Amino acid sequence: MSSKEIFIDPMNYDKEADAFQSTTSAIESGNVIDVAAIKKKTLLSSMDTLESIIEQYKQCVDEYVQLSTKDYQEMKRLKEEWVNADSTIANNTGFGSGSGGAF
Repeated sequence: MSSKEIFIDPMNYDKEADAFQSTTSAIESGNVIDVAAIKKKTLLSSMDTLESIIEQYKQCVDEYVQLSTKDYQEMKRLKEEWVNADSTIANNTGFGSGSGGAF
């Protein structure tokens, strides 16, 4: 298999897609410490840097979640196209009943 090929297991596709979505949900629901509350209790100038880093991290997480959500939706769309193509091929060759293959 070349680096441009992807193996898709039709029997576990939905399970893999749902597992991908659950990891995204887990990342999205992660808690970041409340720097503002800590900052009120300290006079360290490094807290400004820490606050900036955490804000950038939160922005990265938000962007990752958005991209992952799009990826999950694309996985579902890909499956729908795959099932439709499989059904069409099966019907055109006289071997199918339009059931959509392994799904």
